[in-house]
Amino acid sequence: MQGVTAIALFGIFFIPPISTEVLLIQNYNNTTEIYFCPNEPIWDNCLSKRIEEYSSKIITCHLNCKIETWMKTVFCTENNEKIKCASNSDSFEYDMQLDLATLSIDSSCLHIKEHPKYYKINDSLEIAKNFQIYDKPIEINCEIVCEDEFIKSTLANRGAIADKEVVQKMEFWLFCVLLLFGFSAISVVNSMGDTICFELLGDDVEQFGKQRMWDAIGSGVVSLLVGVIIDKTSGTSVFKSYTVLYFLCLVTISLDMVCCIKLQSSQNEKSKNILSDVGKLFKSPSISTFFCWCCFSGFFEAIILNFLFWYLEELTDEIGQKECVENYVKTLEGLDIFVQTCIGEILFFFFSGYIFKKIGHINCMHLVLAAFAIRMFYYSLMTNPWWVLPVEVLNGITYGLFSATMSSYANIIALPGTEATLQGLVGILYEGVGLSLGNFGAGTLLSVIGGKNTFIVFGIVAVIALLSHVIIHILLRTFNKDKNKVSDEIPVG
Repeated sequence: MQGVTAIALFGIFFIPPISTEVLLIQNYNNTTEIYFCPNEPIWDNCLSKRIEEYSSKIITCHLNCKIETWMKTVFCTENNEKIKCASNSDSFEYDMQLDLATLSIDSSCLHIKEHPKYYKINDSLEIAKNFQIYDKPIEINCEIVCEDEFIKSTLANRGAIADKEVVQKMEFWLFCVLLLFGFSAISVVNSMGDTICFELLGDDVEQFGKQRMWDAIGSGVVSLLVGVIIDKTSGTSVFKSYTVLYFLCLVTISLDMVCCIKLQSSQNEKSKNILSDVGKLFKSPSISTFFCWCCFSGFFEAIILNFLFWYLEELTDEIGQKECVENYVKTLEGLDIFVQTCIGEILFFFFSGYIFKKIGHINCMHLVLAAFAIRMFYYSLMTNPWWVLPVEVLNGITYGLFSATMSSYANIIALPGTEATLQGLVGILYEGVGLSLGNFGAGTLLSVIGGKNTFIVFGIVAVIALLSHVIIHILLRTFNKDKNKVSDEIPVG
């Protein structure tokens, strides 16, 4: 499964970028130009300052243009070798040399003209005149990909593609398929890894957190270094270069596969009826509540895992537009993960066994939900992305203590021979149910009410989940109906 993970995640590196749509205008005064008119205003003070730095450049852009039938006769001629036309297609390809000295921006559109020295499309002017259309410009819808980072970042930042259009792009579905295979394989690896770890530990299950601590150390150190490298190699470009990340991922997963091959492990006991044995656990109210807790934890982790950096980059862009300064957002994100893991997770992974003995697994579950609520409300109050770092220490509770609690409690309640199955089940509840619902909810809310309000909503839900979890366990203790008596012992029958 590690091989599937490596191939899928590294394969994302080869997905081509989605192009931006522009309007190509061919005038009859020997000029060709592009118009880019997004839905939102394109002009800001920072952009105007950067234009002055690029005014003397000539850049190359590749256009793929949709044309009507009559345009094929105009542009796709044997004499016009500089425009590539396919005989069975309704489009042509064209490499355009844009003169940034002609760049101008009004409140709604960006205009750039082709440099006169490199005119190509005007080779067809005489043919066009034969169609008696020379009294007005020819307008053609094109997709454009430019080599220049300034133009690429300008088009990308202000040319968001509508959701309905994104799902029609091949690149989108390639990305989805590779993520599906990659994260499916990761889920299997995580569940099997926890099972093997508990088996190798034997009676020293309280040492599980100390083993997972090394995961936190590796994640934190590498994330910080990669964040700095990405920012340094990307310079002032809005487009960040992730090349080093993909190759590092391939190397580390390959090394991990070598380590896995060396492991010697086998499950000593096997259940004769796994479905029946696992089904018995659902009859226990406290264990059913534990399963729900796994789902809710995944729900809250989803917005942090997949949307927090998006939120930080929005805050960074706001500051960048106001102050016109270079941002180090990837360094911040790497530092964020470093604080989450090397400060927060290491502490709680290391002392998780001690914490279980002192307050028990159930109280740890309460603590996780409370920490999620604090993080959500804190994020909603931020106005500067760097303020995120102090609260990230709580990731030691919301992931470090959570992960140790989930895996340890699942190992405790598992009947002999069902350990791997139960680790897989709680993994499905956390990632398959919780993370999926959280991603859907967060994505929907972010597009409607924005990042700040979305975190407020998730914070309110976290408080409700915490209160419900506490009340349920108080009732279970009071009425003593659960065979497990809401303890950490293995349930009977």
